[in-house]
Amino acid sequence: MAHNETISALREALEATADNLALRKHLASLLLKNGDFPESEKEFRRALAQAPDDAEVKLGLAEAFYRQNKTSAALVILEDMVADDVVTAESLLIAARMLQELKEDDKSREAYFKVLEKDSALADPMLERQLGIEIDDAQINPTKPAKIEEAEEPPKIRLGGSKENSQPEADIERPATTFNDVGGME
Repeated sequence: MAHNETISALREALEATADNLALRKHLASLLLKNGDFPESEKEFRRALAQAPDDAEVKLGLAEAFYRQNKTSAALVILEDMVADDVVTAESLLIAARMLQELKEDDKSREAYFKVLEKDSALADPMLERQLGIEIDDAQINPTKPAKIEEAEEPPKIRLGGSKENSQPEADIERPATTFNDVGGME
């Protein structure tokens, strides 16, 4: 059966059973695979209305957006997926790859580290190279920052009150940030 015939048959089946999520996902994926991105987007949107938490549908919709150069819409979905702890490691890996393609390296690293936390067998050396991750770095959990040592409290300036009253009215902290620390202040 040719792709067009298969797509037609799936559309007919969906007319009879519009709430069949599996058929809709299959049709949307096939449309995506065949390069019919606008139609794929429509079908993934319909599937998302039926199953708003389905990671496969979200990922398909993000890819349909991405293939149509709707990068902002794709990023919203991918960022949502990365933030969601319920998503499978496989879906997160695809999201990490897409985020890297979109030049969102920090978000891609975050997704990739979550992949490794869930399933270290999914390690992707090529993605690690593209993101500048060394093997030792990938074993570190970036969501738990290293303990930061307590910095000394900055010195305080004491403001005096009137000459008659030698007691200071308030303590004011001297800021640790200087003009050299602030960009664009040259």
